[in-house]
Amino acid sequence: MFIIIYAILFIPLVFFPESFLPIKNEYIIKDYCFIIGCIFLSACFLKKVFTRTSFDIKNSTKLYILYSVAAIGSWLIQGCFFNTGYVLSIIGYGMLYASVSCINIPKMLLMRIARWWAVALFLHGVYGIIQIVHNDQVVSALGNRNFYGGFILAGLPFIVFLIGHTIHKKSYRIAVVYVLIFCVSLVNLYYARCRAVWLLISFFMFIIIFLRVNRVIRYSILVLLIVLVCSPWVRTFIRSNLENDVRPYIWQGTLHMIAQAPLIGVGAGNFFIEYPKYRPHEYFLLPKASDNTRHAHNELLEVWAETGSFGVCLLLAVFACVGYGVFSAHKQKKMDALGGAVVFSSAGILLHNMVDVNMRFTAMAVVFWCNLGILSALYEPASKLVIPLWIRNQKSLVWSMFILCCAGVLWYCVVQSFRSEVLFQKGYDARVNNDLKNAVAYYEKAVQIQPNNLSLLYHAAFAFNSAGQREQAVVLYDRIMECAPYYASVHKNSAICNMMLKHFKKAVEQYITFSQLNPYDPETYLNLSYCLHEMGDTAQSRSMQMKALEMYVWRAEQFFNRKEYRKAREYLETPLKIAPDNSAVVIVYARSCAGLKDTSSAVSILKDYLKRFPNDQTAQNILKECVSDLQK
Repeated sequence: MFIIIYAILFIPLVFFPESFLPIKNEYIIKDYCFIIGCIFLSACFLKKVFTRTSFDIKNSTKLYILYSVAAIGSWLIQGCFFNTGYVLSIIGYGMLYASVSCINIPKMLLMRIARWWAVALFLHGVYGIIQIVHNDQVVSALGNRNFYGGFILAGLPFIVFLIGHTIHKKSYRIAVVYVLIFCVSLVNLYYARCRAVWLLISFFMFIIIFLRVNRVIRYSILVLLIVLVCSPWVRTFIRSNLENDVRPYIWQGTLHMIAQAPLIGVGAGNFFIEYPKYRPHEYFLLPKASDNTRHAHNELLEVWAETGSFGVCLLLAVFACVGYGVFSAHKQKKMDALGGAVVFSSAGILLHNMVDVNMRFTAMAVVFWCNLGILSALYEPASKLVIPLWIRNQKSLVWSMFILCCAGVLWYCVVQSFRSEVLFQKGYDARVNNDLKNAVAYYEKAVQIQPNNLSLLYHAAFAFNSAGQREQAVVLYDRIMECAPYYASVHKNSAICNMMLKHFKKAVEQYITFSQLNPYDPETYLNLSYCLHEMGDTAQSRSMQMKALEMYVWRAEQFFNRKEYRKAREYLETPLKIAPDNSAVVIVYARSCAGLKDTSSAVSILKDYLKRFPNDQTAQNILKECVSDLQK
């Protein structure tokens, strides 16, 4: 039975490099496969209930079932009814974990799982090498280099075990194959640039060495580690890596979010809806800033934000129960190397999710909960769960309700979702090919099927606006804002449509809302100035224009200070056209041209400016420097 479960859930999620149906989003098929697999697991669980008076169940499984109930309760309380897919995922992972943890897992089966990992890493490794040869980013089948790094991290403990096992058995030819897979995986990790994975590999190596040496060497290692961490080079390296990273700002916003609803959270699956109003404004100054923050980049923080203190404590209790079982087995010397590989695989996924989002995507989450179920089955004490007689007597009623629920899930979450995604993809392809008429037609049909799909509504509104149908675009943007009122880009796009439709009052309201969410966008103040001017408010219009120019100069100076002269010059082209007499704009623009060694352009613009303002001493000094450079 366990092999069937593993085949249905695990193999398709790992081995399909691309979708085999006419849709380009590879996550769609994996999600559908997961839902269908969870229905199968639920049927197996119900069959067990009706065919036995009792069965073994792990204590940590009871806690996870309680956590699932708490998550669903949080979802119901907050009214997040358009996030049903997320709640289904919670139930599905719980069912997977419960099913695996209740199975008597023989060692031979664990050996098969280890070998499946070797095959999976081999396939992903080859695919990664092909990408390296073609100078592409190494993402393999998982769609993101960080997901790929997490997958490799989860598989390496099994490869290390297989290498040691085959050498111990003197099967040197097979050991060479596993060593090659190990090396290919490391090469792919290097090109994938997964910093967190390399840190975790180093951490695990440190733990293994630390546990195997005597006390004197342990203390020596700890002292050396403290000195290394406190060294200026390490601190400079950490600071330089965090300066342009979005994660610290996302964590900061998530902590503010938790402080507002610490007990019950904002609702399971509702993080990406509620987070934007807690986001620090400085986030938008980063190169990788995006209005659509779907994850906290920290599993425990996100669970805490969504399900509150009760939910995160229950989840931590699950990990604590499994961890205690593993610790007890280690102390009693009942844990072998293969069990240790499962432990390091699970710990790697969980720790990697303290800085990433792997467990928010089906493929990695399935691997994690399957691993944790294996650990529970091996090391966690179980108790008898007695099925009450009245439940077993309602067999027909329960099965009928189960079939109806499954039919509803399959229809709304698989069939309808798939139809909508196919139309969405067709609309996207048509828009990319500038076939706006067909794009709008496809999007309209998709929206009729899934009227609460926010991503679909956003793309459809953009297509309507591109096709000149701005009234329909505004309607769709308004529908998004009803569900998700804190998305800055939605307010900005809707304001642009209203401005083009000459609905200046509504455009002003939306621009003001956008500026409250993202105060560092100069284009907003420029458009706000135009709308206020059209409404007859000249004083406020002039004030907004000055604020826009100040913001343009400030942002351009940031680029200039980072020696990104081309970006600085491009950033100032718009304000230079609007305000060619603005001293700050002209000076920073000229300096940027000089930084690009385009001294003639700097001289030309400064001479033109000094004809109108001959007493500007700063401009005169810069002009002298540029003329001197030209003469050299």
